[in-house]
This record gives sequence, C-alpha cells and structure tokens, in this order.
Amino acid sequence: MGLKGESADAQDTTTNLRAHRTWSTFESGGRLLILDGATGSELTAKPGIDWSAQWSGWPAQLHLPEALRSVHQSYVAAGADILTTNTYSANRHVMGNLCRTYKGLDMVREANLAAVSIAKEAASTSGRPILVAGSMSNHAPSYVSTATSSPGLNPTLSGNWPPAEVERSNYREQASLLREAGVDLLLLEMVKDWVHGDLLVSAATEMGLPVIVGLTLRVSDDGAVTARDDGSFHVAEMVERWGACPEVVGFAVMHCSAADAAAMVSAVAASWGGFIGCYPNRQLQSRGLVVPDDACAYDAISPEQFASLARNWIASGARMIGGCCGIGPGHIQAVAHLAEQHGRNLPDSKSYVLPNDVENNHPSDSNKTQQCCD
Repeated sequence: MGLKGESADAQDTTTNLRAHRTWSTFESGGRLLILDGATGSELTAKPGIDWSAQWSGWPAQLHLPEALRSVHQSYVAAGADILTTNTYSANRHVMGNLCRTYKGLDMVREANLAAVSIAKEAASTSGRPILVAGSMSNHAPSYVSTATSSPGLNPTLSGNWPPAEVERSNYREQASLLREAGVDLLLLEMVKDWVHGDLLVSAATEMGLPVIVGLTLRVSDDGAVTARDDGSFHVAEMVERWGACPEVVGFAVMHCSAADAAAMVSAVAASWGGFIGCYPNRQLQSRGLVVPDDACAYDAISPEQFASLARNWIASGARMIGGCCGIGPGHIQAVAHLAEQHGRNLPDSKSYVLPNDVENNHPSDSNKTQQCCD
C-alpha cells in the first residue's frame, strides 16, 4: 500500500478511535440520553411540503435545507442529546431512478453529505455536546406491483430488492459517506428480518464507528418477541448474532407501538447487558405489521402520555429515549424533563469497552467483523 493509502487508513483509525471515545463518554455518564424524534412527519407538518416527497429520508437536505435545519434545531431546543441525520433511505437501491446527478454531482453522495452537514450545524448551536447519528435503514425498495397497501402487508417480502452483494455494497457506500461527513455513530433503523439485517449490520460495522442496531419487532399472541417481518427470528437470536460484532455498542427498540415498547425492551435486556434505547412511534395500540404509507396514521399520543409510558421503558432497561413516526419536539421535551428527574437513577448495564481493534489503534479487521453475520 502506498503512502496515500496508509495516510487514509491512519485517518480512518483516528476517526474511529475518537468516535468510540466520544460514545464511551456519553454512554458512561450515568444519565438518560435523549434521542430526537421524527424528521419526516415534522417536515411535512410545515406548510407547502408534500408528504410523499419527503418521508423516505433524503430529499429535504437537497431541496429544503432550511426546513430540515429548523427541524433539527427544534429537537436541540427540546433537549435532545443525539440528532439523527435525514438519511434513512439515502442509499442507492432505495433512491432507485432518483440516483441521477444533482447539479452535476452524484445524488447519493450529496444527499448523505448535505444531511450530515445540516445536522452538525444544528448541533453546534446548542452550546452543549450533542452527537450526530448517521441513519441507515433496511427500508425496502419499491414494492412489487401485486403488493397492496393493507395492515397485513409484509414490506420485506414485497420489496424489489437488488442482489445481496449489490444491496450490501450500497449500504457500505452509504456508511462510508456518513463517516466521511463526520457522524459520531451509525444508527441502523428498521432492522426487521435476518437476511437484510445481516447485510446492513455487516456493511455498517466495517466502518469501525460505534453502531446502534435499531430493531423493529412484534409481540406475538404467545408473548414471543420476534423480528417484525420474520416471526421465526427471535430477539435473543438477533442480539446474540449482531451483538457479537465489536462495533455494535447497543440495540434500540424502534418504530413500534408505544404500548408494546416495554415488553420489547425487556426482551432485548434479557439477552443483552449493554446499552439499550427505545424510540417508538405515536401508535397507542399494537397493530402488527404496518405499511410505511400508514406510518403516521396512528392514534395521537400526547407528550404527557409519551413521558408516562417512557417510565416503563426505562424500568425495563432503556437508557436512551426518543421517538419515531409522529413523535415531535413536544414529546422529546417531555422525556428530557423526565431525564432531569431521573438523573443517575438508571438500571445498571455492563460498562462499555472500546473494541480491541480501535483501542489498539489499527483499522478494524473486516474478516473478523464479517464473522458476526455469517
């Protein structure tokens, strides 16, 4: 390897080491961490913004940067410790035909870099430490033509997925862009089945940054907690499999009914002694599978109700609370007040330990990382 390659490796190692140490400082502070809430539903609540053009997590940073910045700033004002980039679906297979160039530049690259820049700008105005989490997701590409929008739709099975290696390469590309742009950690969202979850986790952990795996789960009639789109994949298996990756610093329960969240957090905690987050949507009742177009068509939950339910999530083991679809700054402010009340009175979890490859100051061994998803 030439000097240029060696210099890049050294820079990546420094970036990863700094990110893990920053996360360690946040995670070991002994207080409840506050994640932000929904971005898409906040954007589309603004006058003149079309929901269908914004929900998938990338157009705003290119076409409505000031609107996106104001959403991030509203969460900073509400007390968020962590901002999530608007990159939920900013990978090549979800953006699809929209991956054409933008002003002569590659759309995927620009969407990711711009989103991180806007989130970092918002974080920098707070006067206090705020982390920026790079969002990546297992959101399905366009659905097959025979799929219908119904409560029973399984989005994973109905997606027009690319070949596995193409999908993994697209995740790797996005993760690399997010690291280049300067995120503090990677937040994997809507991980809801074995096959695509493996591809996302393995690609993200190659970067060497801290990774939180956001699990989208369901509770069956017999009380079993499984992947939302694969009822045979139990949460204990998910945690055992992906928790073996040294870069995985935590798991989060996300995009679920607020009513089901406590049971889901408890199920994760039964198999994982480390960091756990919880950021459900505004749904009050369990409804099983929900198609993305229905993501905000839930019964409204008030900030007071949200904070009250959050006490149960904390008691079950959550150390980070935030919100998904339909959860806004008012809800986040309510749980931020809850964090002030809790102070250091949080459930015990195992101490965070820097991965050996980071602590020893050399890049992550991709073969070792891959083993956690084989």
